[in-house]
Amino acid sequence: KELNLQVRAKDIKSWRRQVRIPIAVNGEKICAYVMDFEITHTDNFVEMVEVKGMETDVFKLKWKLLKVTFGRENPNVTLTIIR
Repeated sequence: KELNLQVRAKDIKSWRRQVRIPIAVNGEKICAYVMDFEITHTDNFVEMVEVKGMETDVFKLKWKLLKVTFGRENPNVTLTIIR
């Protein structure tokens, strides 16, 4: 609801939930990461937001893979964890 209010107030351009990001190494798909939110700010800055209660070992591994694949290929996108 808060993100919808931010869109109406023109604080952000748009947002999407449950965005699937494929993780590939050397062109081979390893797995996918489902990011909680993708927020496009008014300056076209894109922020991928993950809301985490408990950080499992699987999450930690996928997050590292995401940073070195998606993060390096998309330097204009910020990956954020909200704990």
